[in-house]
Amino acid sequence: MIKFLHKYYARIFGSRFFFPIHRVLYGFVIRGMGMMNYSDHVTSGEIALLKRLSRLQTIETVVDIGANDGEYAKLLLKHLVPTKIFCIEAHPQTFARLKQLEASSRGLVHALHYAITDGTAESVNLFDHDAKGSTKASIIPNTSETFYNKKSEGIAVPAIRLEKLADKYNIEKIDFLKLDIEGAEYSALLGARKLLEAGSISYIQFEFNEINALSRVYMKDFIDLLADYDLYRLLPRGLMPIVDYSPRMHEIFAFQNVVAVHRNSRI
Repeated sequence: MIKFLHKYYARIFGSRFFFPIHRVLYGFVIRGMGMMNYSDHVTSGEIALLKRLSRLQTIETVVDIGANDGEYAKLLLKHLVPTKIFCIEAHPQTFARLKQLEASSRGLVHALHYAITDGTAESVNLFDHDAKGSTKASIIPNTSETFYNKKSEGIAVPAIRLEKLADKYNIEKIDFLKLDIEGAEYSALLGARKLLEAGSISYIQFEFNEINALSRVYMKDFIDLLADYDLYRLLPRGLMPIVDYSPRMHEIFAFQNVVAVHRNSRI
């Protein structure tokens, strides 16, 4: 029946005349599937997720990669109340603002100045169109030029693998890992293979968006890397399982938060 409807819908409405209507409908459909819901932390589902996690189990150690000036860390302090939050930010100007949150957090927030990568280089270039530091800073070249029509400048910043950082700061287990690093999330997870294989990370929230088309990283890459995890798209009031992989359903390069839950954990 569905195939029949699809066929005749295409015959009747598959024309340039209806394209503006389909474009509007598409915007509604993908939002219902957990994409492009970035207007605020309620719409994104992030607050609902943190509240859910706080009810499920005690979250002690959080690593926030791409912490910016600490906005997400403030949500963690309010809704999750972990014992320690390691906030990692690469841009030096943004990091300076993040240090202010560290100073006022009574020892809960630890601000670290690094770009998290999959390599062994001690520094990498970080590209941003705002010298003061924006939320769009990325180690992926040409993101500002390609998506925001703004010229970016590269600056050298210290770099480290997540597994090496964990050793350096005596982080034996990460209860919740959040990544928002503008297309470099997969690279960061590659640098945490030992932690992933050991089951040392319980929950992961990472962003998948249009920059992945530029870095040539697909949702299938995350699915394969996180083989010991169940993946979900974050919805405003819940989670949508990412199952039965299909390129037309999963390779949609639009903003989305993905939650990975280790199979020894629950959600």
